[in-house]
Amino acid sequence: MSSAAEANARAAAALVDELARCGLREACIAPGSRSTPLVLALDQRPEIRKWVVTDERAAGFFALGTAQVTGRPAAVVCTSGTAAANLAPAIAEAATAEVPLIAITADRPPELRDRGAAQTIRQAGLFAGHVRWSADALVPHEFPLFDPYFRSLACRAYAASLRPAPGPVHLNVPLREPLLGRIGSWGGECAGREGGQPWTAARESVAALGEGALEELARASAEARRRFD
Repeated sequence: MSSAAEANARAAAALVDELARCGLREACIAPGSRSTPLVLALDQRPEIRKWVVTDERAAGFFALGTAQVTGRPAAVVCTSGTAAANLAPAIAEAATAEVPLIAITADRPPELRDRGAAQTIRQAGLFAGHVRWSADALVPHEFPLFDPYFRSLACRAYAASLRPAPGPVHLNVPLREPLLGRIGSWGGECAGREGGQPWTAARESVAALGEGALEELARASAEARRRFD
């Protein structure tokens, strides 16, 4: 397997594994060539139910409906170019209806952007104003430390889709060719936290100070003032 194909495999496996650890159980796939590494990584996760919808607009709304029914974040995955733009209606709906939706779009690497190729658009920030959070990921590299990077992206995306208010998030994932290697060479070591724990734990913020907290803060403030007097 080439270094690019291996890097794609590792990054996709880390990203999907971490989403599964966070609690992702539903994913809607709109097939396309550039998103193949992501789709193959999803295919290896039996705990994630996969739905294949060939039209990206329909796929976005299918994932939206799934999230509404389950009350949990659902993912929608599509290929690069104008295909990604077709997710916009579902993302706008998810934003206004406060539905947790994770849009994962494959993209060309930076050196192939703005080259005038047919059906290509600027995908980074494509849904600005309608998403709770977005990221234009780094191009996968075979360097092992990229595993934690993609794991942290997945954890943040999942958490941001739920709090402080549920809504859509966007992960744009650029992938270099060759997208994958020979059949049977897919996968590899992609270890996460022990016990199936997510790479980054997200907890609810404290809305109010606990009993005695105000007094403790007052004492700390007074002590700080004395030190500067």
